[in-house]
Amino acid sequence: MQKYQVTHLYVGESERERYTVRVAESGLPLVYDHDGVQIYTITV
Repeated sequence: MQKYQVTHLYVGESERERYTVRVAESGLPLVYDHDGVQIYTITV
């Protein structure tokens, strides 16, 4: 993610269908959570 200078991670329904999403285990801070969409801040 550093390679692309990503600052946030978007996780919605289609991401959950395609990938095994385990963001909660990573310790990333949650900044948005509504209607099945979570957005996390990427910390370096």
